Amino acid sequence: MSIANQPTGRDARGMGILTESKFQASSRDRRIDFWRGLCLIDMVLVHLYYENVQMGQLGKFLGEYTRFAAGGFVFVAGMAIGAIFLPKARRPEQRGETYRRLWLRSLRILGWQFVVATAWVDLMVWRGTHQPVSGMGQLLRDVLLFREGGDLLPLYVLLIAIAPLLLEIRRRTLGWLALAGGSITVFVFGRYHIYVLPQGNFPPLLWQLVFISGLLCGSVLKRYDALSFRTKLSMSIVFWLAFAVLFWCEYWSVFGLPAFPIRPVFSKVPLSPAEFLRYLTMTLGLVTGTDLIWSWLGGTNFVAFTATLGRSALPVYVAHTFLIEFSGWLATAWWGIGAWQILFVPVCLVLLWLLALALQWHGRRPPPGQDWPMSAASRAT
Repeated sequence: MSIANQPTGRDARGMGILTESKFQASSRDRRIDFWRGLCLIDMVLVHLYYENVQMGQLGKFLGEYTRFAAGGFVFVAGMAIGAIFLPKARRPEQRGETYRRLWLRSLRILGWQFVVATAWVDLMVWRGTHQPVSGMGQLLRDVLLFREGGDLLPLYVLLIAIAPLLLEIRRRTLGWLALAGGSITVFVFGRYHIYVLPQGNFPPLLWQLVFISGLLCGSVLKRYDALSFRTKLSMSIVFWLAFAVLFWCEYWSVFGLPAFPIRPVFSKVPLSPAEFLRYLTMTLGLVTGTDLIWSWLGGTNFVAFTATLGRSALPVYVAHTFLIEFSGWLATAWWGIGAWQILFVPVCLVLLWLLALALQWHGRRPPPGQDWPMSAASRAT
């Protein structure tokens, strides 16, 4: 049996942030569904924490110390581009169709952004937390210019739109070096010219570094699969040790540890180099760590639950936005129950899982969606 399960039929037609085409493989790598689902679960935890849902002593741990959702979500999206679309881009007969579908996908995500942003602004106006808009034309214009309605989907619109260019660079000799160097240069430029592109919690000039890091890792996923267990274990240990050092740098005073000699700045908004490294090391630690035990982990109910969320990442993300807002309102209304509000977590996750399950059970494919082909090494038995 291969390292990743290979469901077929209706189950192999799941949905996610990116859509594959009719020329895709019929199998899917459940690890990627699982990793993306982990990011969604952490996103729910973090956003409930930000909405002041009481979680007792676990609140700070779940909502701050172990958060990885934002960086992990963008990283795994880039990994998918490198693992799935780069092999197609290297085939002349599929290259044009692959790029065309990526651009079409970007437009579809933009369509989702229109729907979500319009509904979100209307909800905020109704709640009295947003200034009334002058008209639908003004609202649509603000959404198109990414001035309204959140910032994660607009980031995906831009990243998927430039994905063909990134693949063109990566498929060439030393393309990985040009891509890495160019991405770091853009990140440094973005640190000093952050308002060049649409602003928000996810400035594209900064967050492209997370996406391209994932793309580069995804482009060598086949080679990673072929490594020995000992090599993979060594890599995972290095990632977790690096994350531990960064954790020490950020939280030494909270836990009464001696001050670390270097004190970098950790900032998500705007994304700082240290915060990028924290996201990167923790995400790679989770990816390599879970892969090491996949032969046991892959058949568990936890993976089945999490991968179901990951296969429907886009509708789950959209639904979670409004579910979290409602949970925050409910937490304020039921403030007296205290730390029992942590029960909002399983309730939200089960509701999102039921949504994902219903969409997959009916075989519906709300754009954009994704079927994940297996890497050659993962298909080997």
